Amino acid sequence: MASNATVARPYAKATFELAAEQSALADWSQRLSALASTIASPELRAVVDSPSLTRDVKAQIVVDCMGEHGSSLQGLVKALAEHDRLGVVDELAEQYELLLAQSEKTLDAEVSTAIALTEAQQQTLIDALSKRFGCAVTLNCQVDESLIGGAMIRAGDVVIDGSIKGRLDKLALTVGA
Repeated sequence: MASNATVARPYAKATFELAAEQSALADWSQRLSALASTIASPELRAVVDSPSLTRDVKAQIVVDCMGEHGSSLQGLVKALAEHDRLGVVDELAEQYELLLAQSEKTLDAEVSTAIALTEAQQQTLIDALSKRFGCAVTLNCQVDESLIGGAMIRAGDVVIDGSIKGRLDKLALTVGA
């Protein structure tokens, strides 16, 4: 079975193309974020997951809950509901943000290290990632002492595990095989 990210990707791409045609990339980013937040609420999640409601009814309830964004999202919500895909809105919003970042030649990278990085280390990492991905990189750094040493980097759908914990885990798999 396909992952939610895989299922959401074509919807995100189509939405991005529509937003680009409308010169409204930032507006659609906000709309999708609001839609994802709305559907994530426990009450609306129960509606989306309810087998007793038709897809049309689910779509209309979601649109009605969206307030000012409802009318602009109606077509997307109906398309998602028709194909029983309302549950992937969060991933759709994430995929849209990746497409937006690609179009703006920017990339947000999550960096986890065992100890805090200095400004110089952060700049060196930014330079290396910018060169590798060919775009401007913004780092979001966090400390995770369980890594023991090294770093774990998540940039878009790329994961670079240079942590000691990752190496030990890989060694354990090799020895156990």
